[in-house]
Amino acid sequence: MFKNALSTAHRMLKNSTGFRALCTGPPVALNGIGRIGKSVLRQSFDANVNIVAVNQPKADIKAVANALMYDTVYGTFNKKVKIYNDTLCIDGRHVKVFHEENVEKIKWKDVPIEYVIDSSGKCDENQKAMKHIQAGAKKVLTTTLSKDIPMFIKGRNFETYKKSVNVVSCGSSTGNCATLLVQILHKKFGVLNCMMSTTHPLSPNQHVHDGLGFKSGVGNIMSSSTGAAVAFSSTFPDLKDKVHADAARVPVLNVSLLKIFMNVKEKVTVDAIKADIVSKVQSELKDVLNYVDDSFVSSDFIGCQYSGVVDFHQIQVIDNLISIGVWYDNEMGYACRVLDLVKHMAEVDAKSTK
Repeated sequence: MFKNALSTAHRMLKNSTGFRALCTGPPVALNGIGRIGKSVLRQSFDANVNIVAVNQPKADIKAVANALMYDTVYGTFNKKVKIYNDTLCIDGRHVKVFHEENVEKIKWKDVPIEYVIDSSGKCDENQKAMKHIQAGAKKVLTTTLSKDIPMFIKGRNFETYKKSVNVVSCGSSTGNCATLLVQILHKKFGVLNCMMSTTHPLSPNQHVHDGLGFKSGVGNIMSSSTGAAVAFSSTFPDLKDKVHADAARVPVLNVSLLKIFMNVKEKVTVDAIKADIVSKVQSELKDVLNYVDDSFVSSDFIGCQYSGVVDFHQIQVIDNLISIGVWYDNEMGYACRVLDLVKHMAEVDAKSTK
């Protein structure tokens, strides 16, 4: 099952034949062409999401085009990218490029657009997101965790989204991964508490060499923090303050490994856990979760579009204590969830107006 799904993702990235996606959805803008933003823009063609404008400060349009076209992790983009003045032409789709530092100065009204995906990493408060709406957007989706922005995770609470909500968060890559697995085991066995630790690739703000106040990211394993536990306070109210998470940054470019340790209400077996995961993967979570039952390494999951892939070789049990390992492409997998969410918002909003 996983092999076929992964090969589909790889074909999508490596296929050199031009396929011009017909985007029929509402116009979407993208603020920030970093690691997530670039993956969102690339993947939008296959997801049929109509991105018509991007904003990237401190970079001219040639730099944006080059970053979109070539990537060390995912390789060369399988679309033709041309530049016409202040617009990118990507396989026939025109994407206007802005370079504004201040969100309120972006002329979204000139495009115009309906939804903004903010992948700048700075949109962590509702009031910051509202600046996009003041600039001409109707709704905002941020890729940043926030205490005052509602979070929607596919496979967990998509159905609770209402048209009245103007600003949403897609959580984090680790949060999306962890939520699905905890949801499965909590419903079946009753999770009492949970600790998790993710082994995560380098982040863009880490450095090659030591400096004043910081150490080399490529020469060290570095303890870090993660906001993954934040997802549980809103999506699992009964587990509030019962879930904790941390992280370690390691010198690889992509793909993370999440280790989850859970105490459940009763004694369990490895076979029972596997059976429950297989059941959910083959039904309601088939688009967002998968599993493998063979030996894999992190690079095998580059380009994987699932929120997580449970490694059956990394399931251990002692009485009612469970340990599970889950792989996830923290860029591509998360970018796919961002696109899923903006499409879901558009569908709900469209139905509500009929």
